[in-house]
Amino acid sequence: MPDTSVLIQDPNLVDELVTKGFSLVVTGVVLEELDGLKKRITVEGVAARDVRRKIEAYKRDTANSSSVLILNEYEKTPYLNMGKNDDKIIAHALYIRKQGKNAILFSADGIQRLKALSESFEIKVVSDKFELYDLKDESPRLVRTNDSITTEDPELELAAHILKEQKPKESDPFWLRDAFETPADYQIRIENLMVEAGTVSLDESYPQEDGLLFFRTQWDSRIPIYSPLTETVIVRTRVPDWTAFVEKAKEGQLQLECGFKVIDGAIFIDSDRIQVTIGEKKRLVSSLDLSRLPYENDESYLDRIRKIGKLPVGTVFLFKEQYDIEKGLFPLELSAPTWLKSFLPDPPYHLVNISKEKAYALYTQGLEQTCYAHFEIAKTSGGELCAVVDLLYVKFQRSKYTIVPKHIKAQATEFPDGEYGFLTSRLRHRPEMHIQEIRRFSPQLFLIRRSNKWGLMDQQANVLLEPSIRMETVSEDAFPNYEAACYLGDGFILAHAGKRRDINILSKDGLSLYPVKELLIDNLKIPMGRDGTSVCFVSPNIGEAHIYYTFSNINFALGQVIDSQEFERFGLMKAESIGYGHALLEDGALRSNTITIVPVTKLGSCFLIGKIHSSIELPEVIKPTADFGNKMLILSWGWPNDVHEVCICVRHDRFVDSPQDLQARCYTVNRNNDSVSGHHQIHSSSAEHIYYVTFYSVGHYDDKLLFSSGLQLQLTEKEFSVTDIHYFIRLKIGFWKGKKQAFLTLTGPDTIKEMPELILVKKNGNVPFNRNDGIAIMRIKDIQFGLMGRLDLELPGDVLEEHSYAKLFYAESTQHPSLRLIPEDHKQLKLW
Repeated sequence: MPDTSVLIQDPNLVDELVTKGFSLVVTGVVLEELDGLKKRITVEGVAARDVRRKIEAYKRDTANSSSVLILNEYEKTPYLNMGKNDDKIIAHALYIRKQGKNAILFSADGIQRLKALSESFEIKVVSDKFELYDLKDESPRLVRTNDSITTEDPELELAAHILKEQKPKESDPFWLRDAFETPADYQIRIENLMVEAGTVSLDESYPQEDGLLFFRTQWDSRIPIYSPLTETVIVRTRVPDWTAFVEKAKEGQLQLECGFKVIDGAIFIDSDRIQVTIGEKKRLVSSLDLSRLPYENDESYLDRIRKIGKLPVGTVFLFKEQYDIEKGLFPLELSAPTWLKSFLPDPPYHLVNISKEKAYALYTQGLEQTCYAHFEIAKTSGGELCAVVDLLYVKFQRSKYTIVPKHIKAQATEFPDGEYGFLTSRLRHRPEMHIQEIRRFSPQLFLIRRSNKWGLMDQQANVLLEPSIRMETVSEDAFPNYEAACYLGDGFILAHAGKRRDINILSKDGLSLYPVKELLIDNLKIPMGRDGTSVCFVSPNIGEAHIYYTFSNINFALGQVIDSQEFERFGLMKAESIGYGHALLEDGALRSNTITIVPVTKLGSCFLIGKIHSSIELPEVIKPTADFGNKMLILSWGWPNDVHEVCICVRHDRFVDSPQDLQARCYTVNRNNDSVSGHHQIHSSSAEHIYYVTFYSVGHYDDKLLFSSGLQLQLTEKEFSVTDIHYFIRLKIGFWKGKKQAFLTLTGPDTIKEMPELILVKKNGNVPFNRNDGIAIMRIKDIQFGLMGRLDLELPGDVLEEHSYAKLFYAESTQHPSLRLIPEDHKQLKLW
């Protein structure tokens, strides 16, 4: 029963023991250890694979299958630890002895042998195959003396001859280990050698710059070197006569010498000890093997790659006719060696950020330019280090112009110095940005941090929003329906919903969708002109504003982010821009049966969807008025241009939501020729005193009914009194360090006996529409006006904020039957 160590030391032991008539028992523990060793590229790995093949061959051979037994059973005993493989092998031997068979443990482990020889087990053990042969009468013997080794078996004549040799012969290959050479002595001898390992020849396909030459290598295939052998090496040197030096380098095959490192018995090239003889002098060369060598740690690998420095790696051919003068892009064709192409994404490529003057001067210098590469180390997604192209560029007049692919799909990665960056294939983009952190926020966007501020970048490595936002992570419990959320300030939450694969803009309470002012197109208007084709909007502060439209239904979410290539597949038509904030649809577009207008903000390669309009905004009626007389409600208004019909909706409890409100009384009034004003009378109800009236302008286009947004008018019959309460916000500069104070001032009659609870709502960017449209900053109860009919309330100091407004609402209902809240001028609702 051999253990793993003796089989690894002599793989031929399997054949030898079977030939000598032994029954070879291989335990499950030994098979597991052999399986672990076979994956190595060392001598032990080669031996493990050889042993495994021999065992499998005997088990497949019907005639000899019984000569090799696989044993998984063992005898448990309190004296052995079944968690240790050495003890488990002894337990296997105990099981064989219990079956009445003679078990011999063959082990090179002294502690294991002593444990097996203890009185508790009394198992026969051997440490040498010759001891094993002594247990058989017919076994051949080696007789050892002080000066010689003799044998009684002619078959072992060769083995005895080899054992007599203390040192290898001079004619033997240097990589062979002597029988009496310890692993440490073997490693010292190999690592002190400098051996002729092949030849090199000058590679003239690379640019030949002063001080740098490239050579093709031809390694001696007879040397068993496990390390990948690079096809190219570099000579860096400074000589007085560079031209003469290059001529000597062209003189046919030059001898290549190298030193070695020994790792676990395997031989590797020492990348720091490679030299070539040019003329009569040996020159150190650098290997262009950019993969990590087995004996390198993180620091040594990083140091070796960075020592490569910049390299002229090919040529570029410039296409003058395709130069983009607006974007500063110069298309080119890149001719590079095969090994470099494995680092780069697919063509085409272009130079970036090159002005018209520089492009002209560069082109005048020549159509072909030398391309340079600088290498760096980056971490893969698995955390391992690999070499990448940190910068690919063309030099001109002390400037570097970066070469980038046209189609970029960047992946975030980490660099050893604590920086982050983006790679396409193994080419880095925007190394000058010095990004401190990257977080994937959605399938198309990344959050990037620099100087503790955050910005947005897309997969094409375009900066959509320069790092300028201080961001704090939002608790996951607050937004359970979103995969990621972060606070961007100004009361907005940027959240990514995985199912929709889009980005939503939420108010701080997480309840309502709102556009971010800096990103979305705002205030889209489609006026009803004679031609009906003009579109007006407010452009965002960043990105490019575009208007698209289609004559079919389409479903986009507000704030959804779509890749530009994916957006093009929807087949939308683009409106012609006719100036800042204006676009022109095709003639007659608004008279189509259906039309959907999609405003988008283009951010790099992404489109951010604004509020979609599926109907036309008709102009509202002009200055509607109302009065009571003879139990009639008399309504009047002015007709706008191109509007010939009005729909009037009346309710007594609240305003209608739409002209289709079934609980409202609706009246349709047609325009009389080209009259300027319109009139309509409605019988007043004796039971109801309050009227909520909404005026809608109506349009007809190819049997399609269109309504305006509507104007609202609240009316009360005279015998039912309604009290008006006016309010405004007053700002005051305090005496202490000029601190601002804000006061809410209400005016009303002192006859009011009871006031309902009020709520003051704050909103950033605009006046709140209702009590849910913002943040509640104050609740007001038990209101009593003084003798002057005035009440002043001081607001909390932390509510003051630039571009914020506040408005009063009833806390429990939308309206009150006898009280009406009337704000003063819009400007007197500001909180700054």
